[in-house]
Amino acid sequence: MMRRYFPRKKSKQNGQLVVNLAEILVSAGLVVGAGMQAQSLWQSYQYETYYNDLKSVETVLWDFKMSKGHWPGDCDKDGVIDFFLNNDQKHTVASHQACAFSSASQDAMVRLFSELDSVNLLNDPISHLFGSDSNQQMKLAHRLALESDPQNVLVVSNIETDLAKWLDNRVDGSSTANSGRIRLAETHNVGSGDKWPTMSEIDSVNIVYYFDSKL
Repeated sequence: MMRRYFPRKKSKQNGQLVVNLAEILVSAGLVVGAGMQAQSLWQSYQYETYYNDLKSVETVLWDFKMSKGHWPGDCDKDGVIDFFLNNDQKHTVASHQACAFSSASQDAMVRLFSELDSVNLLNDPISHLFGSDSNQQMKLAHRLALESDPQNVLVVSNIETDLAKWLDNRVDGSSTANSGRIRLAETHNVGSGDKWPTMSEIDSVNIVYYFDSKL
């Protein structure tokens, strides 16, 4: 009986298809992986940039104190900045004669800019970070802490929640929201105890930075 041989062309085609599909999946995985890595690197760059901005402001404030012997906004030169923030995150000024301006937030910022400019410490980046046109605006103020002793702080509004937690780790070496130099402002009714809120709870927060004291 004559044997009949059937071509295996279809099997080879199927095998090649599997190989091609595997190559496509590997390529797609590499693209996705590279994209995720690029996103992570970009986020790290943004976070480090903001940390550097924060430290630049801190340096400017300390340079002013070294030059003038007091903090900008410390009207009576008692070591405490005479601005504080009300519940709406607006500046209010301590009521004593040394502060010769009204309690309006704009007046407080005008004084701050004027004092920094008097010692050549006011530049465009600093003006932007303190200016009202900045989404993540910094405000100089004092607040009560450590058994109600007033302490000088930078209050930063509209910080991405994950960035705030990252800054806490970067500055304090931990992620405790209610202690250390970086803290969650009490204006938020989210989170519990020493925990930072999650992005699912709130996407941006206000933070407090105790720039002149290592708590």
